Amino acid sequence: MAQSDNTPEESDPVGAVRSALDHIQREEEFQELVHQLAHRGLDLAAEGRIDEMEQVFSEALALARSRNLPRWEAQILLNTGVVFDRSAKPVIATSFFERALVLFVEHGPLRMAVNVGIFLGNMLWKTADPARAEEVLQRALGQARRALETYKLALSDGVPSSLEELHALDLAVLDLYRDIGAFEHAVGFGNELLEQSGDPQTAQDFQFVSRVCFSLGITHSMAEAYAASLSSTQKSYHAFRESRSLEPRSPLVSEAEDIAFGGRVLVNLGTAFNGLARKASLERNEQTGSGT
Repeated sequence: MAQSDNTPEESDPVGAVRSALDHIQREEEFQELVHQLAHRGLDLAAEGRIDEMEQVFSEALALARSRNLPRWEAQILLNTGVVFDRSAKPVIATSFFERALVLFVEHGPLRMAVNVGIFLGNMLWKTADPARAEEVLQRALGQARRALETYKLALSDGVPSSLEELHALDLAVLDLYRDIGAFEHAVGFGNELLEQSGDPQTAQDFQFVSRVCFSLGITHSMAEAYAASLSSTQKSYHAFRESRSLEPRSPLVSEAEDIAFGGRVLVNLGTAFNGLARKASLERNEQTGSGT
């Protein structure tokens, strides 16, 4: 009898998730699994296996609730909504975004509440509910302003008790500027962070520089500054490699997470190269048109 080429995880994704959930001991492990579920859900949806995708996320959702992890419950709801949105089911997606937004507003982080609010507002435009879309977007922008004020106050008052907390606040401000479309502020703040970092020496220093450059790469790409995006993304990956050379990966961080970061870098690089090629093509066409 011919044997299937599929792995057990591919042939029974729900069973594989249940097995993984049974062995979850720490919240860090749950965080890793949520990231894996997001990718697996998208793969299943792309294959038309929507029922299995829903089961996979339902298993993780039940665990998040049983462990009283509302932020991860919200993240799973958000991931499920994204899958339905990409499957051209905006009405179903909207219900998941609404539930995720309630949890993020109540439990934080505030930046995610802002992001999901903006996402939900855009979804409501898709589903022909402009009045409610405007209400949701206005609320999200108000939360964004409050978040920036909160982060900046914490930074100026010296609230963070460790360098790690300070970096987390810095990155939250940087990402929030980017997410609300304030690209000039994001680039200015990101460059300021890099200047303050000076010459990185430790693995933690390089990790922070990598994260700042990665965010700047996305920001530049969104602003269609593709050459700058290419440069920032390359710097991000170089800093990441330097951090790993100085300090091995933590046992709490799986190799898959490092591979996933490499994949995101490649996606950003591909976007930058495509943008540069598109701009060059447009310029050639304009020159050809003006010369005729």
